[in-house]
Amino acid sequence: MHRTLLLALLCGCGGKEVAPATPPAAPVEAKETAKAEPPPEPVAKKEPEGPPLVVEKLTVTPNKKSLDLAWDVTRKSEVAAGTILFVQSVCKVGYTTKTEDETVSGVDTLAVNSPRAFKLPAFASVGLPSEPTWCTFHFAQGAKGAPSPTRLASFCWKKGAVTDGACS
Repeated sequence: MHRTLLLALLCGCGGKEVAPATPPAAPVEAKETAKAEPPPEPVAKKEPEGPPLVVEKLTVTPNKKSLDLAWDVTRKSEVAAGTILFVQSVCKVGYTTKTEDETVSGVDTLAVNSPRAFKLPAFASVGLPSEPTWCTFHFAQGAKGAPSPTRLASFCWKKGAVTDGACS
């Protein structure tokens, strides 16, 4: 009886035992799912177009004390006014390696996509004691006095044949 009275006083239920009250469940609302926006289109990376000048078709003709070089240059895109072509010749002659640096102007006036032939006598001013065993020719573009010209191509001349890349 004490229990009934105590319950009646506490819960106001008239002394009847009742199951503990549970909070009513929250009504389930239909959630509107936001339409997912498609991911943004990936921005296509623009592939580098390559150097603005392309050097190709190098030929090497040995002379008595020098080498006659001939090659084609094609302008693919804009080059700054005053741009020059640097030609470095590195040749193995006997037990020594000879190096000569030359510059060629006029590449900034080339028409786009129109190859032009260039010629240069390598080692004409200093002479070579004999025909080289091999030579590497590096071509670069830049401005006279620029800290580091942009390398365009390298060629190897060995046993009368020219191949792409420096001699190894």
